[in-house]
Amino acid sequence: MKYIIYFIVIVIILSIFDVNTLSLIATAGVGGIIIAFGVQSIIKDLFSGVFILLDDQYNIGDDVIINGISGNVIAINMRNTQIQGYDGSVNTISNGSITTVTNLSKNNQRSVVTFCFPTDVDVEKVKKIINDFSPEFSKKYKSVIKNPVFFGVTETEKYYVKIAIAIWSKHSTQWQNEKN
Repeated sequence: MKYIIYFIVIVIILSIFDVNTLSLIATAGVGGIIIAFGVQSIIKDLFSGVFILLDDQYNIGDDVIINGISGNVIAINMRNTQIQGYDGSVNTISNGSITTVTNLSKNNQRSVVTFCFPTDVDVEKVKKIINDFSPEFSKKYKSVIKNPVFFGVTETEKYYVKIAIAIWSKHSTQWQNEKN
């Protein structure tokens, strides 16, 4: 702002002395357009950062998937967001380029765990075992909010059958429950 005022004062002083300032003003206009294009992405990042914070889309410590990159949010700045991937990598995403956010820490999460069995398995027997064991699993792991449920056969191949189980967990604990 200070430099804009300096420029205006110089143009006024030059015009008082009958100096043609039209070319100076035209050059300044072109320069202003160039600068505006240059800072466009910065301004987009800043506005997006403000809206991310105001909308409470995610917070530091949340497990998220942003633009296909999954991990844990370690920093939110006005211009970018940093995610530490589950492999330890740190990804920096400019806030203006964020198009899709999946927050895995906001609400309870469903996990689907699959098991492979030989093709001659009795699916009804597996279903009964799962349903009988489900209450014990929920008692043992306090982060499980609903008993695991027999989801069904998800794939049949020549040598195996995949059977899935659905588990509802408190937010950010679904990974641990899948492992258990």
